[in-house]
Amino acid sequence: KTQKSKFMKLIISIIFCLIITSNIFPQFYPNGYNYQTLPDNRRPNDIKFINSKTGWVILGDNENYGQPSIFKTTNRGQNWYLQTSDFNLFNDGLVWGNTFLNFINENTGWVSFGYKYSENSVYYPIYKTTNGGANWQNVFTYVNDNSRNGWLKFVYANTGYMYNLSGGKICKTTDSGMDW
Repeated sequence: KTQKSKFMKLIISIIFCLIITSNIFPQFYPNGYNYQTLPDNRRPNDIKFINSKTGWVILGDNENYGQPSIFKTTNRGQNWYLQTSDFNLFNDGLVWGNTFLNFINENTGWVSFGYKYSENSVYYPIYKTTNGGANWQNVFTYVNDNSRNGWLKFVYANTGYMYNLSGGKICKTTDSGMDW
């Protein structure tokens, strides 16, 4: 009886573990990733989630240039909603270079990207939202001669950092990106 009872306990334990595991992780693929479909076939330039449900993705195509588009999800990426693809850029420029999204909460976020205005001039506008991405306002634009921004990171509503790849400089703002 002892052998049988140990064997039955082992079988019951294995079945219990399988049931628990299948109920906790049903949405995951065997390799551990939970795949979601992005809203269109352009490449994601940056993606940020502020919690397990709410996130934004900026889609663009750096090789073919074009206007970046920002999409938002509030259900873990099951659905994506276009928030904007109109950044009021100059009519004859091309989006070029790195694009970065940064959110510090559900309402406040920034986006930055390169905008090639001429062969030797690149504008780097920084846009800010205070309503979760429903509207974006240009807070700063700087001009660089063929240099590229490296990243944009805000740690508080007023304090942020930006890295310039070409110049190797870290810039800081204490007024939400209006001055660097």
